[in-house]
Amino acid sequence: MYVLLEIGFSIYIASIFFILTNIILSGGIHEDGLADFTDGMFGGKNIERRLKIMSDSSIGVFGTMAIVISILLKFVSISQLNVNSSTYLYLILISMSSRYLMLFLLKFLKPLKTSGLGGTYKISNYSTLITGFIPICILLIVLNYFGLIIFIVMLISCFIFMLIISVFVKGQTGDICGASQQITELNGFLILTIII
Repeated sequence: MYVLLEIGFSIYIASIFFILTNIILSGGIHEDGLADFTDGMFGGKNIERRLKIMSDSSIGVFGTMAIVISILLKFVSISQLNVNSSTYLYLILISMSSRYLMLFLLKFLKPLKTSGLGGTYKISNYSTLITGFIPICILLIVLNYFGLIIFIVMLISCFIFMLIISVFVKGQTGDICGASQQITELNGFLILTIII
């Protein structure tokens, strides 16, 4: 993003490439999780049906809409930013925090499948949560209190998401963890647009 802006591209082009870079670096795994999760939640009448839809490799209408809306909201949010050196640190904080918060699902929600990322990786103690928070804590110290506000909003959105999941699905899968990353990241971008 920095390079594109320095070359002379508009903030709109730089925002698109920022989003695309995130998707490419992760292999689109979190976006895939969001799509599968949304299809399952809105297409299934019970837990078994929701999980079966999530396991389907094809994408449905709800999943497509979720990805399109998510990317559009991210684009609008990022393209509204007044870019300076601290803006990049905020973007890094949001990206790190959204991935870190997935660990809470792995720690506090039971795996619903024995296979897949959600089933094979389980956090049994708090050392992983503490270790993962250290780099975020360093960023929060470097940034002003706006960084703390962003992290708290993302944390709250993660807990709300976990509450919804515990009611409607009663556990976690890789798709659910991926959806949580996308939702908390989007909330981070939205609150960043509001406060700076």
